[in-house]
Amino acid sequence: SINVLQQLAGKGSVLAKYELANLYNYDTKLNVQDKERAEHYYQDAFSGYLFIYQELSNQKPRSQKESENLEFIKNYTTFRLGQFYNKGLGIPIDYQKSAFYFQKSNTDYAKYALGELYYNGFGVDQNYELAVSNYKRALELNEQSPYAAYKLGQMYQQGIYFQQDSNTAYKYYSLA
Repeated sequence: SINVLQQLAGKGSVLAKYELANLYNYDTKLNVQDKERAEHYYQDAFSGYLFIYQELSNQKPRSQKESENLEFIKNYTTFRLGQFYNKGLGIPIDYQKSAFYFQKSNTDYAKYALGELYYNGFGVDQNYELAVSNYKRALELNEQSPYAAYKLGQMYQQGIYFQQDSNTAYKYYSLA
């Protein structure tokens, strides 16, 4: 699998570069862990995603199908850019830029991650109302968004923002 990823990365696949970076960063089974190599691939992948984002910003779809495809790619790309800034993958952590890209992405992952930024006050003012709004938006986009459901369950269980309510907590935990 690493050979296939390397071939695809060599042909410019941004996703292959990202997956290679993850492999080199986190590997425990293949004995290929190499933080320096991971950093290089993260930087290349980040540059690729940023290029795609900028190119898509200038594109005008010619059909409904093309519009749907572009929207999907824009959502995925902005989520990925938010993750790079959120986790400092090949670039310095920047929670404000992370929030910027998560706000632009209409995916359950991005809305959950944006909720986490508001919950913790990273790059934005701490705001439980906006955290909850984003967690719930994540569940609207994907009712099986386990992290968002878990976080809402936790907030109800602990009485954070909501009145403590073990029944509602259980409802959300059961979705996680």
